[in-house]
Amino acid sequence: MLIDVCNRGAFNSEFIEYNANSGRTFVISSSNNQNGLVGHEENIQAHCKQLYDYARRLPRLGT
Repeated sequence: MLIDVCNRGAFNSEFIEYNANSGRTFVISSSNNQNGLVGHEENIQAHCKQLYDYARRLPRLGT
């Protein structure tokens, strides 16, 4: 299994889209709890979340 591990410099839509579409596994580190958009909804304000807070609420995958 190949896993791309990147720093926050790779936190852009092109990198994420490429890896998601190619089926590759990837991890991107971040240095702060920055704002981001969740999903593709039209009401942007309702879907703006802080990264760490959102990630902590997601279900765990794997062990």
